[in-house]
Amino acid sequence: MDSTGDQYWLPTEIIFGEGELDHLAEHVPESAKKILVVSGSKALRSEGVLDRLQAMLGNEKVVFYEGVPSNPVPQDIDNAVIAAVSNKCDVVIGIGGGSVIDVAKCVALLSTQPAPVKEFLRGDQAIKIPGIPCIAVPSTAGTGSEVTKWSTVWDPIEKRKYSLDHDFLYPRVALVDPTLTYSMPGWVTATTGLDALTQAIEAYWSKASQPTSDMYALAAVSKIINNLKQAFDSGDPFARREVAAGSLMAGQAFSNTRTTICHSLSYPMTANWGIVHGQAVSITLPVFLEANAEALAGKIDPLLEALEAPGLGDGVSSIRNLMEETGLKTRLNDLGIDQASLSKVIEEGYYPERADNNPVMYTPQEIHSLLQEII
Repeated sequence: MDSTGDQYWLPTEIIFGEGELDHLAEHVPESAKKILVVSGSKALRSEGVLDRLQAMLGNEKVVFYEGVPSNPVPQDIDNAVIAAVSNKCDVVIGIGGGSVIDVAKCVALLSTQPAPVKEFLRGDQAIKIPGIPCIAVPSTAGTGSEVTKWSTVWDPIEKRKYSLDHDFLYPRVALVDPTLTYSMPGWVTATTGLDALTQAIEAYWSKASQPTSDMYALAAVSKIINNLKQAFDSGDPFARREVAAGSLMAGQAFSNTRTTICHSLSYPMTANWGIVHGQAVSITLPVFLEANAEALAGKIDPLLEALEAPGLGDGVSSIRNLMEETGLKTRLNDLGIDQASLSKVIEEGYYPERADNNPVMYTPQEIHSLLQEII
């Protein structure tokens, strides 16, 4: 008889703590001969982080693939795979934000597959064998990619987002060193932090939620709501650590539940208006918290407690206040999305696999009415 109980599964080994980057080499397989290090912005190079990696891993072993953009396209993936295969790399390390880690995960998997990434995204090819080991080292606190089985790829021609989705995409190791987030600019701190908060709340109200994911989600909400403003204002190390832990826990939560309506509607905002992901997902979070509350029934009180809100209205306000205090917009008009654009957001953003995971099944007309509230 098949089990009907709640199940939680996460195969990634997790290491968390200040200074853990210095022990990265201990988590690389001893058999590794060549290591592809994938990174994004120039900051890690200018701050000497990549030089540290090269010194600890061995000059002769390391191949760098730098400059991953914030919204990687298929060619970015294919170019990185070529770098890995041509250099006979047998381990991939992704160090950077969520897009960097998504690319590293793709490269590790597709290094053993026979076709370009587009063929897998569109279902023309099936993933048949595991990739090479991937180690994920986030330098931001907000995406959770270090503990998930998805990688996001953007198609600039179709102006849409694709996800590669497979258990083989889980990194072998997630090494989270909060000191890597100390130099994050305020805007990155805010947008990645609000992304993590949205992930946690969506995981909690997801139809696929269960006790273990709820535990991680509520802990993430509490850590982020209590520390993001201080991390944004002063970069306080304790606040940075707590937000990094909250981000990791949000990833641990939605890794088993997926996200819901806020993420679904965010993708056309990014594709068509260039809105940063954390801003795009969080702008609808307050209105859907209010709209979903009745369906959550007995689950709403623990969520409000995590938000340190005595009532639903206070919880909605606490999220909006945090957004405003950290420089994010709470009105669609301020992002260039006007009344006439709502139909485009809904038409392109109503992904069944995300929207259907929401605790309430909204019609497009109902979503339109809710979005009108934040015009």
